[in-house]
Amino acid sequence: MKTKILAALLALMPAAAFAELDYSYLEVATGDYETEDGGFSFEGDGLALRGALTISDTSYLSFDYDDSTLTLTIFPVDVDVTAFSMRFGTHSAVSERTDFYAEFGFESATLDDGGLVFGSVNDMGYSFELGLRSQLGERFELNGRLGYANLGDLDTMTTVGVGAAFALVGGLSATVDYAMRNGDAFGDMTMMTFGLRYGF
Repeated sequence: MKTKILAALLALMPAAAFAELDYSYLEVATGDYETEDGGFSFEGDGLALRGALTISDTSYLSFDYDDSTLTLTIFPVDVDVTAFSMRFGTHSAVSERTDFYAEFGFESATLDDGGLVFGSVNDMGYSFELGLRSQLGERFELNGRLGYANLGDLDTMTTVGVGAAFALVGGLSATVDYAMRNGDAFGDMTMMTFGLRYGF
């Protein structure tokens, strides 16, 4: 009898050891940004609000709002950057623990230097992103992505990023993300963010 119970518990262990990837969540994050463009370098920080909502077994909606300030390092010129995206996403399992996902949607951004050089400029466009999310353990997720955004006359940019999430308690997770972006407006940019995510 004890042997049968032990065998049953062992059979259940793989399912219990790995949590399911979540596509409904809210996340708040803070980040540090560094960029260099034609010999001019900027440094700054910002606050981001992200989220997603499942709409079917294989699809979801996501949004990303980012409010940051970049400061020119050679003299004090601040550029406020506000960006917003709304996307439709779909995902498919490529293994028991890994999902491939694709997103396509709307992007908008505003740059404002307070009237010192160019004033306030804004534009909108489209973006897409391809990525992988992998649940490496009961509490740990690793992800990677490649994205492209076209914001009309304002900017076009390509982004490569990696991130991780560690489950804390309940639906709360700590997140970290590192991304490299190449664009027309700010050249080569690196971004490191730390956040808290709540899955529901």
